[in-house]
Amino acid sequence: SLPTDVGTFTLSPVYQYKTEHFFDDDNTQFNFALRQGAFSLVNVRAGWLSPGGRYELAARVENVFDENYLIDAGNTGGSFGIPTFIAGNPRLWSVSGTVRF
Repeated sequence: SLPTDVGTFTLSPVYQYKTEHFFDDDNTQFNFALRQGAFSLVNVRAGWLSPGGRYELAARVENVFDENYLIDAGNTGGSFGIPTFIAGNPRLWSVSGTVRF
């Protein structure tokens, strides 16, 4: 954080790395459809907090590089040969403001 006369500024980058993993119980490489290769995610939050802490503004970006990845696969449909796939979130931008009373 960087305190100044006009408030405190923060920058919070987060890097996450996940190795290859399998979604089937056997963890075998023979079922490539139920496998997620290794991937990285980068999230960043920038914020400002007013002197005294009454006002706060923040901007955030999740999945900065818009990485495509799965968070789950298989499930009930996998038992019938039609596995379901649940994708991770795409890039997401958000802005928030807070007033404390």
